[in-house]
Amino acid sequence: NKYRMLIHDMEHNNDKLLYFQKKIRKVNEKLNLQRIQLEKANGDINQANNEMMVQAEMLKCISSTFEVKDAMTLVANSINDVKKTLACGIYIEKGVFLNKKTEIVVSSKIDSMSHVIHEYISQIYQDYCNRKQTEWVVDDNIEYGKYPFADERIVKSILFCPFWNERDGIFGIAIVVSNQKESFYGTLPFYEATVQQFMVALNNSKLYHHMENMARTDGLTGINNRKYFNSLFNECTEKAKEEGKKVSVALFDIDKFKRINDTYGHLVGDEVIKTIAHLTEEHIEQHEGFVCRYGGEEFVVVLPGMGIEETLPVIQDLHQKIATTIVRYGGYEVSMNVSIGITCYPETCTNIQDLLKRADWSMYYSKEHGRGCITIDSEKVNQTKL
Repeated sequence: NKYRMLIHDMEHNNDKLLYFQKKIRKVNEKLNLQRIQLEKANGDINQANNEMMVQAEMLKCISSTFEVKDAMTLVANSINDVKKTLACGIYIEKGVFLNKKTEIVVSSKIDSMSHVIHEYISQIYQDYCNRKQTEWVVDDNIEYGKYPFADERIVKSILFCPFWNERDGIFGIAIVVSNQKESFYGTLPFYEATVQQFMVALNNSKLYHHMENMARTDGLTGINNRKYFNSLFNECTEKAKEEGKKVSVALFDIDKFKRINDTYGHLVGDEVIKTIAHLTEEHIEQHEGFVCRYGGEEFVVVLPGMGIEETLPVIQDLHQKIATTIVRYGGYEVSMNVSIGITCYPETCTNIQDLLKRADWSMYYSKEHGRGCITIDSEKVNQTKL
């Protein structure tokens, strides 16, 4: 009996020990779970603080720039740095924020992916425009060949963020590529806040450039006015002189413009001036040059880095476009032509300060010798002015 009592007590104590072991194990499991939850919460807090700091710094930086492309680059780089994404591409349509060309920025450490996104993003933008789709889309179903830039072995999730407003409709898009499945769930508020900051930057840029354009452009034609041209021209000629580079100048005048005004009226005359200004700016900007309305019906073109041999075909093409364009306004059809003079530093004009004067002399030589033609600066032209 004594042994049975002892065994019974031992079994009872073992049961109590097992009970306490289970209880301690449950407490430890609960503590471990709480520790994991605490670590996760701490990580989420640190991530949120990091995102807030980045967004604050981003807002500070994009508020200090009025260049659309600079703001795009900052946003794309920030998203990649904070979210550790594979790539971020941003597309903004031309003209929306007074940008004269479409702007594309892609930030990625994978060169091949960056290149393909740069080529493909305009098509994605057009697809969203055609569907008039303004909602954001997260795609976690990346199959082989679905996107040219998405290798399903690497890319697991993509976020598409169209940019739009009531006035312009869809005017751009952002693409964020991740190597983590479902990486955008729970993180969309960060992207939404980032896009809102970006929109503020774009609106600030538009307002700034609108005010700047009012000071820089001619009121009738919208091209550079003479005051701003003088600033551009001085900068251009100083650089050409310092670096020993060529610069060509073409100055032209609308032939028989007074007759156009007297025959058809000043409104038609204004339309002729605006048409020539538009044709000239569009053509010359393709060759990295700039143009201004120099006087009433006079225009001047500057082609940095180009000599006579390169400049002549450019100006001949422009002359042909002007001479073959018909202005239709108020029931009238008006043909037009121009007389052009070309000079170049240092080929035909060794004193860079005389470029405009020598171009003007060459233009008047054209007017005095039949109009509607091009004269290249030469000693023969100069002799007529001495």
